[in-house]
Amino acid sequence: MKKSFYMMKFPILNRIFPSYRWKVTAIIITGIIVGGGGLFMYQLRVHTYLGDDPAAV
Repeated sequence: MKKSFYMMKFPILNRIFPSYRWKVTAIIITGIIVGGGGLFMYQLRVHTYLGDDPAAV
């Protein structure tokens, strides 16, 4: 069986996520966590703390 470029470049990922299904599941779960964290930060209005305008808070 021929190994793909992806498999040769990232061998540690093949040990952590041995099958294609595991990789897809990990990407979906990571997206949910990152997206949920981004939404949480947006709803807390964290972006207003990046400027120094006192009226923004």
